[in-house]
Amino acid sequence: MPADKEPKDILIFRTRLKPNKTQEEALWRNCAGYRWVYNYMLALQKERYEKWREAKEAWEKENPGGGKFKAPDDLKPHSAYDLKKLLPVLKSDEPTAWLGELDSQVLQDAVLNFGKTWQRFLGRSKTGSGFPKFRNRDKNNYISRSNGGKQQWVNENHINLPKIGNVKMYERPHIKNRPDAHLLDLTRPSGYIISRKANHWWISLRYQAPHIEPKKRKGEEVGIDLGVARWATLSDGRHIGRDDRIEAKLKRLLERKDFYYRQLARRPKQKSEEEGRTYSGSNREKTKKKLAKTWARIAEIKRNYSHCASKELSQQFAKIALEELKIQNMTRSAKGTVEEPGRNVRQKSGLNRSINQQNWYQFRSMLEYKMERNGGEVVTVNPKNTSITCSKCGHADKANRPSQSEFKCQKCGFEENADLNAAINICHIAFGG
Repeated sequence: MPADKEPKDILIFRTRLKPNKTQEEALWRNCAGYRWVYNYMLALQKERYEKWREAKEAWEKENPGGGKFKAPDDLKPHSAYDLKKLLPVLKSDEPTAWLGELDSQVLQDAVLNFGKTWQRFLGRSKTGSGFPKFRNRDKNNYISRSNGGKQQWVNENHINLPKIGNVKMYERPHIKNRPDAHLLDLTRPSGYIISRKANHWWISLRYQAPHIEPKKRKGEEVGIDLGVARWATLSDGRHIGRDDRIEAKLKRLLERKDFYYRQLARRPKQKSEEEGRTYSGSNREKTKKKLAKTWARIAEIKRNYSHCASKELSQQFAKIALEELKIQNMTRSAKGTVEEPGRNVRQKSGLNRSINQQNWYQFRSMLEYKMERNGGEVVTVNPKNTSITCSKCGHADKANRPSQSEFKCQKCGFEENADLNAAINICHIAFGG
């Protein structure tokens, strides 16, 4: 197999950046350029897509018998290659000449990023997505760049960013959990992503390393039931979850978050009489920064615990079974429409908040890649009736679960904690027994 086609392992190292004032201004400009190019390309593609859709609808009216609509060349969507050719034109125009001061590879990556997003919208990738959205300066402050492992960017705890300079990182790049970690050249990443989260700059360095096939482990099997009242229950009888100190801290942060949202509602956007546009006042901007900082702390606490819990479980067990939960469907709003309003909306919204607070999806994704790395396996099972089926006799009945925490089989009289009973059922479905 050619060297360029050999399977590779993608390794990520994430840390904070510590730019000086000049470098921070350059980072903000690059983020603005990245976002502007993405939005400009989306506007061009959207205009052509709307013309294509109108032409297709007109053709279908004229040809009700069927057939396939063939769009003329001037209505076909722009390719990423065509859009990249517009960058030199934009840099030469006077209103957008400021783009020439930025890293050209960053701008090209913005075009490629939009191209991938557009392909997902068209359903040509494995996972389809909705129509692309324009990037907002409050939420989308990041840049990405590819290197291919060619240029030497990293020197100790500094990274040389083109047209920005040597920016200090809080720690030197290092890779764990690989036997050949000492042989990897961490000075030449294959790319990076720099993002602004609340009041900090973060960088994720991406490396490509030779693929190492993990040895299949033999060991214990376990089923895990993810819940709201208890974060996770194992089929061996253990309950795992964030300790009281972390839960108390999260509760304070969530209360603070709600307070800032109420404060933000009392400080609406102001309207400029001259320009006719809305803008945020200084007090509103202060509240937005405090809110972003609070959200970032909440996310880091959840992320850290997901890492710790998934690492511990991946080292203890060879096979882990989880329910195939459709979290997006589970947290869908119950408001309904004016004609058909939803039922129990307040209860459903509270349940949605509780589910989102548990970070089930993040935990599962971390557990999957860590189990694979350690030679283990994650098995998913259909969640139907796992919570109302008796793990002893197999009798399924809604009356088996009189409350959230209780389980009592109406047939054989077996009594157990409801979450533990569900975890045992998950383990039996996945591995038998």
